[in-house]
Amino acid sequence: MDVSPKDVCIFIASHMSKSNRILYLMECLDSLIYQQVQIPIYLSISFENPDIQSDCMDLLDTIVAKTQPEFLNITIRQQKTPQMRHFHLLHQEVGQKHTRFMFCDDDDTYTTDRTVSFMKAISIGLTNIPNKPMAGVYESVSCKDHAAQRHEYWCYCVNTDLLSRFFETVAPHPLILNDTCCDVLFGEYLRRL
Repeated sequence: MDVSPKDVCIFIASHMSKSNRILYLMECLDSLIYQQVQIPIYLSISFENPDIQSDCMDLLDTIVAKTQPEFLNITIRQQKTPQMRHFHLLHQEVGQKHTRFMFCDDDDTYTTDRTVSFMKAISIGLTNIPNKPMAGVYESVSCKDHAAQRHEYWCYCVNTDLLSRFFETVAPHPLILNDTCCDVLFGEYLRRL
């Protein structure tokens, strides 16, 4: 069973607190734009101050010029937004368009075969276990499984139902959703499922 590039998308959340982080985000986006198989990218971003926003937007404009309009989707949040709140908002906005959500960290760069690897792994899982819902897949450079390795959430690509259940549970509790450790909770949630 093949997975279409339209079925999968990338979520990136970023709060630009310092100017030196802008280049990391640009490198990240560049590495995702030049994937062997391009899938839609959704970036939710907020800024510490107007100067950082201006500097970042100038560079984002150069990245946007390299892509198709429907391929790179940027949402600017007017207030400082915690990471998991960014993801929750993105999921509310585009959750029905895709069946799988791949996460990327805003200061990491990725090899050009990352999306291909995830899509192949999903296809293999769907083919080998056709009658059971597939929660997702994860990437690892170690030989340990994800429960032992304790991967960060950006190593995962999960199905929309799994992500919806997490947000249905956490969103009613803003102190949890906005907490800087909510990503750790999300990682634990993924490992346990």
